[in-house]
Amino acid sequence: MNAQCPCQRCGRTISFERETLTAQNRIVTCPSCGQETMLFVAAPIAVPAPPVIPQGLPPAYSLKDYEGFYRSSDEKSIGGVCAGLAHKWNMNRSGIQIGFILLGLFFIIGVIMYIACWAAFKSLPTRGVRIS
Repeated sequence: MNAQCPCQRCGRTISFERETLTAQNRIVTCPSCGQETMLFVAAPIAVPAPPVIPQGLPPAYSLKDYEGFYRSSDEKSIGGVCAGLAHKWNMNRSGIQIGFILLGLFFIIGVIMYIACWAAFKSLPTRGVRIS
């Protein structure tokens, strides 16, 4: 397959066989100006593939579903309470987990609160959901 490349010195076109172009024979003499120039071939432009729509998507949730308190169904460590609260308050979930652990170690109220929140909060997916 023939390819063309402009001379780096004079700008005129140099024709060459694309299949014969290697790292060793990239420098050639331009037939127009007689100077050495380097041959190059532009890389093909990558066209992104169309998006694939996965089958069996979870039901759509509206922002109204995320009002009030909820626990996370997809980013949970134990019951998803800390992940849901962290998502609701736009915080790091580790801080809330440490708070529940400290309340549970020093006072039994932390364990009771976690169980009560787990029972009362509805379960919603939070991965990739932005609430602003």
